[in-house]
Amino acid sequence: MTTEIKSKGNLKRTELVFKSREMIDFLKRDQKELLSYGVTIDRIAKFEHKLGKALSLDVDVLLAEDKVSASEKKSGAREQLMSKLKLISILLKDVYDKQMAEYRYYGLILIERKKDADLALITRRLIKLLTKRKESLTDGGITEALIEIVQKLNDDFMDSIDDKKDMVGRRDIATEKRTLIFNELYEELSKFSEIGKSHWRYIDKDKYEEYKLYAGRAEKYKKNKNNKTDS
Repeated sequence: MTTEIKSKGNLKRTELVFKSREMIDFLKRDQKELLSYGVTIDRIAKFEHKLGKALSLDVDVLLAEDKVSASEKKSGAREQLMSKLKLISILLKDVYDKQMAEYRYYGLILIERKKDADLALITRRLIKLLTKRKESLTDGGITEALIEIVQKLNDDFMDSIDDKKDMVGRRDIATEKRTLIFNELYEELSKFSEIGKSHWRYIDKDKYEEYKLYAGRAEKYKKNKNNKTDS
């Protein structure tokens, strides 16, 4: 059983990006003072590269477009298949007239209410039955050519179902990959934050505040109060 990977920290992704950019500026400015903590130019560059990598994986728009495309393709394929199944249903009713048991045997009753996977399986069974009985059904309009059309439409419909599943899978992989890289970014950001706070705590209060990732309660209260006053 696999476990979904959760995002670390309480920063929104946009905040994480903003804080990371700020941190890079602070680290470049203070690199000499923080060198004894292992903050080398190379380490800062790696952190900056990690931020760029995280941003390159922000593929929400592309995934949304893929989802719409896959859904539209499946809906279109289902609609075309249903139009032929309705035609066959009408033709079978004429062939069997009052022999409802024979008609029901083909499984077309309430076919439009079936879920996608069930519809594909029912259609595949229907094709086998029609092919097996085609000699007795040809005069009723159910020809070999019509059966082949339904076969092709069902194949297309099943492909569209697979395409949508594939899209969902790719979306999950991309989301997981992006979460992992953002978690790595957050871990490194947190380390730099602790280094900066530790160094500047008793030396420079302003710089100490710059390295904090989260505002304290007093600072939050003051900010909220100022916002209410401005409004």
